Amino acid sequence: MTRITALEDRIIAASQQASSMEAWLKREIYTCCATRREETGIALEMALTHLHRIQRTLEQEQ
Repeated sequence: MTRITALEDRIIAASQQASSMEAWLKREIYTCCATRREETGIALEMALTHLHRIQRTLEQEQ
């Protein structure tokens, strides 16, 4: 396996993990909104925004 292939594999794995994290964050945000835990929901929305930035960076690397 070449360095580039290994790097591509790591980028793909990171992208898949980011997608899983995105789904989890969205469920948690929904739960926070439903239970009126606004501060936690806001923090999770900020985390989701940061995750989207990471995903865009990973997409550019592919």
